[in-house]
Amino acid sequence: VVERGGGPAVVCGEGVLALDQVQLEGRRQMAAPDFLRGQRALVGAQLSDRPSPQSAGESSPG
Repeated sequence: VVERGGGPAVVCGEGVLALDQVQLEGRRQMAAPDFLRGQRALVGAQLSDRPSPQSAGESSPG
């Protein structure tokens, strides 16, 4: 994840996907620059469909 034009962008394959809007699960949609202002640690993060090392040891409720 990189910052581009004041908002988050995802580097993928051979291009960059700039996000205009972000909606987290169970939350309302918001402008991507507003989201990024509250989530500065996201810049430089690598997105994956695999669980993070922090959540790998957590058990699912149920």
